Amino acid sequence: MMKAATLQSPPEWVNQRYYEIQATESGSVVEEEVDDDFKVTIREGLKIGIGAFTVYIIIAMAIIIL
Repeated sequence: MMKAATLQSPPEWVNQRYYEIQATESGSVVEEEVDDDFKVTIREGLKIGIGAFTVYIIIAMAIIIL
């Protein structure tokens, strides 16, 4: 038989640290400029799509056969 897991309250320092973190203001968020280096051409997109479709077909056929 499996024992039932009993939940225990965390130690006081855990609760205190949690509320300290929640109370502090988050520092200023630095946002980086996006250079938009990731551009996919139509030809590359077509290659990716055909590759994904091929992998899907291979996996589906393997599942059907096995």
